[in-house]
Amino acid sequence: PHIHFLVKRAGREVLTTQLYVAGDPLNDPDGLYRREANRAALTAAFVPANGIEQGALAATFDIRLG
Repeated sequence: PHIHFLVKRAGREVLTTQLYVAGDPLNDPDGLYRREANRAALTAAFVPANGIEQGALAATFDIRLG
């Protein structure tokens, strides 16, 4: 269970990454997630998103281009 992001700049693809949901047991079999160095950068806790719609969740995921 993850969300893919494709980032483009000036119409050119510069980054493809994914965001994992913190605490989901289906993360463990994923090869990218298993690389411990990547876990913190690719995992976010989803929390209730007040003021949107009932049951909506939100997370913060920083994407930095160098």
